[in-house]
Amino acid sequence: MPPKRSRRPQIPQRTRIFIGCEGDSERSYVRLLQDFADECENLHIHFDAHLLQPGAGDPLELIRRANERLRHGERHGPYTERAALIDQQGFGQNHRRDQQCRHLARQLSIDLILQNPDHEALLLHHLPGCQTRRPPQGQSLVALRAEWPDYRKGRSHLWLSERLDLIALQRACSVEHALGRFLRRLGFPV
Repeated sequence: MPPKRSRRPQIPQRTRIFIGCEGDSERSYVRLLQDFADECENLHIHFDAHLLQPGAGDPLELIRRANERLRHGERHGPYTERAALIDQQGFGQNHRRDQQCRHLARQLSIDLILQNPDHEALLLHHLPGCQTRRPPQGQSLVALRAEWPDYRKGRSHLWLSERLDLIALQRACSVEHALGRFLRRLGFPV
């Protein structure tokens, strides 16, 4: 009688998640989210982060670029969820374009995760005691560097992970409602 072969444990297929990123800083942040997901026992997801530039901060153009990236990316299989990390400061300059952006995002099933006013403010909300801080437009980087002096835009996810952890993400999600809703839907413990 031949010896029985031991079966390898089956690794669950990862669910593909599309995330459009306004810039490199957002893309590093999404990579950090991937690290957090990998630490969670039953969270088998893969964030497919796409840079949406050039879009010059115009939300409608960014969502149009997201549509192009979606069409290209879905040749490798469908995305279960879709989102875009976009600075809110890009909204409010042209009401008609803002409406078109929101309509196109709904049509494409893309959750708009608006960073108010920008990515540095979102990062600030991860830090202890800073969840409710709302720096005025153009002052987020100054406010963030007051708390995190060596912060620089575009740093890697590994560099971010030296300061941000799952507890910091939970802190941010308590005030970053769109981000929190999106991550909870994926199964994050936020």
